[in-house]
Amino acid sequence: MRSSRGAVIIGVVLLCSFFFLRHVPAAGISRELPTKIAALFQDPRFEGFTVSAQVVALGSGSVLFEKNPKQPLIPASSVKLVTAATALKKLGPEFVFRTEALKNGAEVWIRGGGDPSLVTERLYLLASDIRASGIQKISRLCADESRAPPPLLQEARKPEETDRAFNAPIGALNLNYNSVRVHFSPEKGKLRARVEPPGQFVQVVTSGVKLVSGPKWQLVFTRKIGPKNDQIVVSGSAPRDGSEKIRYFNVSRPGPYLLSTLGKMLEKEGIRVKSLSSCVGVTPQGAVPLASVDSFPLREIVVLMDKFSNNFISEALVNELGHQAVGNAGSRAEGLSVLETSMRNLGLWQEQTRIVSPSGLDRATRMSAASFVGLIRDLATDSSVLPEFLSSLPLAGRDGTLKDRIFGFNPIGSLRAKTGTLDGVGSLVGIVQAVTGRLYVFAVILNYKDIERIDTRFWESPLAQLLIDEG
Repeated sequence: MRSSRGAVIIGVVLLCSFFFLRHVPAAGISRELPTKIAALFQDPRFEGFTVSAQVVALGSGSVLFEKNPKQPLIPASSVKLVTAATALKKLGPEFVFRTEALKNGAEVWIRGGGDPSLVTERLYLLASDIRASGIQKISRLCADESRAPPPLLQEARKPEETDRAFNAPIGALNLNYNSVRVHFSPEKGKLRARVEPPGQFVQVVTSGVKLVSGPKWQLVFTRKIGPKNDQIVVSGSAPRDGSEKIRYFNVSRPGPYLLSTLGKMLEKEGIRVKSLSSCVGVTPQGAVPLASVDSFPLREIVVLMDKFSNNFISEALVNELGHQAVGNAGSRAEGLSVLETSMRNLGLWQEQTRIVSPSGLDRATRMSAASFVGLIRDLATDSSVLPEFLSSLPLAGRDGTLKDRIFGFNPIGSLRAKTGTLDGVGSLVGIVQAVTGRLYVFAVILNYKDIERIDTRFWESPLAQLLIDEG
């Protein structure tokens, strides 16, 4: 996570600019700039779109341009800014999720803390620490997922995509974003499959695949959820001389999947696990702590969420906000209520505003440009979270979802913003620094009349260029 730590340093520099430039007088702004921005939004390509937009000079608070600024529209993934800001304020930038191992007789319980960033390498640390505790035999491993609601698939996902990695269930115990990587390769007349990470929970059956001449892969995947594991049945055809092909799948039950993976690790550490048939429940009272592994701090987790628009992390953060609000397992609805209350307290909630999904995946979510701009302006007065928030935003032309976007202006890196994209929906919310040093906050949301793939980015580079050159 060196890159995210470096990003925080950049955020501190921008923080200084925020506080200094809040006092820059409006008189220095070109009188022609608002007119030029308004002309940009007369582009005929806006036909068929409903637009909510606002551009504000941070230093003076003067509005350079706005169009339906308080009309809530579908924001797509830009709503993750609300999730990030609320989590940073409520939980704190140094908050960590903790995954614990506890001994109860001959059993070892793994108690989940909702960590969305736990990956194989860090699970190895937990396995190593369990070995270091002196334990040599384990009768069985058990999963405690009681901190978060039962793992569920995100309701807005398409039914035909339920096995895809980006549609993984989320709970108190998570590993590798609750997905596996399967390597397929033709070997000795058969299609071989190798699952990463190794374990017993996901099994792949390829006996129905025919190897044929030619370069084309035509595989069909069917997942069967059994009482003990997931079985992926593969049919179709694969090239006899083809190179390796990789496919990602989610897992149906995160807790047993993590235990299966951990069990293999413990065996490599020399610990005998008598039964790999996992159990799920609540850690018994009196269980003795053996080891634990903490997540990266929240300031680094929001970088992963915002820069790469990670839906999985946003859902995990809402689960934790729900837990912090009511204790026990909390609920997704209670976490979403925390987001709403936060925006209401800032006066940034219009009558038709809705946050149905913390990731922006659900089309029922509604947010206005003025609400986004108001959120960033509020954060500009809060030095306790502003550097971390700014550091999480993709940097135009350099990283995240903006790495290959908004070219044609200099200097690259002048714009930091969160993207949002669904069929017929496009949004961009963030800040841009002009050559004069002034900072501008902007939010633009486009909703097309039909749900279809259409260009929603044609305005981005021209607006950025105007603000950088003439702001």
